[in-house]
Amino acid sequence: MVFVVTRQKNFYDSGAHSVEIAYGVDNVSPGAMSNFFIEDFAEEDDPREIAEIAIILRKHWARILGIRWFSNWAEGIHPLPFTISGASSIGLYPTVNDGLTAAGLRRWAKEMYEKMPKCEHCGTPTEDEYQDEFGEKYPCCSEYCAEKLFIDPTEV
Repeated sequence: MVFVVTRQKNFYDSGAHSVEIAYGVDNVSPGAMSNFFIEDFAEEDDPREIAEIAIILRKHWARILGIRWFSNWAEGIHPLPFTISGASSIGLYPTVNDGLTAAGLRRWAKEMYEKMPKCEHCGTPTEDEYQDEFGEKYPCCSEYCAEKLFIDPTEV
């Protein structure tokens, strides 16, 4: 699964801004803003990495918008919240009221990473499966890892 990070101007939230992580390009909300920062439309397979990119993107964007630190940010109120979009293709878009803080985003990323299928050989997150000679399917990130996993130790 590929995650995509974008800056959003949410027309359904009266134009409120947010930094969104979507489950693939097809699920990016329609308020995505054009590429301005190098992090715009970044794609990663690891949710932990995309979360860190989103945090960096928010810092850059807040600086450009002139947003400064407010005491209520510690309470989780931020003018640029993080949102997660997984079903925009059916018309359900995240709202800024559903927004996450940086800590909440990191927690979400850690939970997502733990749920992802991992390569049986090296532990890298993957959606690929390889089949052994008996028809059993195993998650493997590459043909190399599949060969290493399926090698018979008595043949070495």
